Amino acid sequence: MEHAGIRDARILVIGISDPAATRKAVKMVKHLNPKIHIIARTRYLREMEPLHALGAEEIIPEEYETSVEVFVRLLEKYLVPGEDIEKLVREIRADGYGMLRKLSDGKAVNFNIRKDLPGIEIIVIRVNEGSEIAGKNLLDMELRKKHGVTVLSIRRDSDMIHTPDGCTLIQANDVCILLGKPRKLHDARRFFE
Repeated sequence: MEHAGIRDARILVIGISDPAATRKAVKMVKHLNPKIHIIARTRYLREMEPLHALGAEEIIPEEYETSVEVFVRLLEKYLVPGEDIEKLVREIRADGYGMLRKLSDGKAVNFNIRKDLPGIEIIVIRVNEGSEIAGKNLLDMELRKKHGVTVLSIRRDSDMIHTPDGCTLIQANDVCILLGKPRKLHDARRFFE
């Protein structure tokens, strides 16, 4: 690092993948310029406190940014309005990820699909050889539009297809995670069996 540049800088972004190297960089930069504002990216939540202790003002943990993105996509699938999702994401980030930290600590209220979304269920179903849906994409089948069933994810061998779009082709032996009302899910089984 160029020491003269660090001494004069007002802000620095550190995006090193190695946790030890990130800590070392934060410590060295703060030693050279105690007034500098450091934004550090880290892979893991457990690195947040050590980086704060070393002087990083803002820490962005990949682990939780990924969780936020998964959470956003799940809420979209539950048809939560976009402005509500954006507000929640702003609150999570403004709280310094504390809300998510509480979730991971088990201190927050647990979500129970049966209680919090009455009349909605999630099932897992395998696509059989020769089924009506095998070889077709989700758009062609119109499962959500015509049958009230949403495909949340698809497991294909050891791969997961999270939040599949309409162009996603369904193959025999795929394992699909479906969301819908019990009667709708029961009726949609025929496409998979």
